[in-house]
Amino acid sequence: MKKTIFITAILLTFIVNKSWSKVIIVAPSGGNYSSIQAGVSAAYAGDTVLVKAGTYNETVTFPKSGSVNNYITLFGETGAIIDGAGKGEVGITISSKNYIKVIGLEIQNFSGSEESTPMAISVNGSSGSLVIRNNKVHDIK
Repeated sequence: MKKTIFITAILLTFIVNKSWSKVIIVAPSGGNYSSIQAGVSAAYAGDTVLVKAGTYNETVTFPKSGSVNNYITLFGETGAIIDGAGKGEVGITISSKNYIKVIGLEIQNFSGSEESTPMAISVNGSSGSLVIRNNKVHDIK
């Protein structure tokens, strides 16, 4: 009896920890969402937002944090481009959020003004435990 309860507890722990994570697909067509912001807004701790190849004319802000060992991951496949033409100064904003990964995106065409500095990725506030890697940034003026 004790052995059955122990095995059941282990299985439930495994199922609960794994069942909450999901992959959210962002694609120009055929994905869960057609905008990166919508995918990021739908993500919770442990989720991956997978951005398919395409040009996304938008800015992205993370509305929530991940958690220890359950990062919210924004992952761009080859050819996934965030294009800021006409959209403002900052491509991706992480403001006082933690446990976020931004990997493999191309970020381009964000422009500033005399009063502001353009940025591909802005991290501010009490943000921590971030992974930002393998992103290609260009034409930030």
